[in-house]
Amino acid sequence: MSDTADGAQRQLLQSLIVRLEKDELAEYTKASNFHYWMWHLCAGAAFLTSLVSGALASLISDRTFAAYGKVLLAALSFISAGATGLVSLYKFREKEALREEGRIEMQDIVDNAKSLLASCKTDDECGRAYHTVRERARVLSMNQHRRDIALRSDELPKADKV
Repeated sequence: MSDTADGAQRQLLQSLIVRLEKDELAEYTKASNFHYWMWHLCAGAAFLTSLVSGALASLISDRTFAAYGKVLLAALSFISAGATGLVSLYKFREKEALREEGRIEMQDIVDNAKSLLASCKTDDECGRAYHTVRERARVLSMNQHRRDIALRSDELPKADKV
């Protein structure tokens, strides 16, 4: 290996930082935002349709109810049940928390990688930094995957070993 940090290992570390920042970090941010908005949309829809159907049932006249009230109340009930089912089935709240945790950790990995890149003086140091950063990113991806599988299978996630 050369004594300067202008070699292949520095380039690998730079490429890894770009990939983690542009692809991985962006994906965690996108997933976190998606689950956040889906959770609020579905929970809000379920809540509001329940309120509206209760208000309609108590406020509409018997004649209006006979004409189209049954259909309207049934439709509102289906919307509420569907939104509640989506929240329960897809666990948007839990997945938002999982992806946000992943985003925070990935941001730390990227920041740490930039610091290591700035401080490495030789190609060997850059190589060690590259492998350290790559391993942290791999561990994060595996933990996120395992916890996502646990959410889908209703298993309790196992605590990470330190």
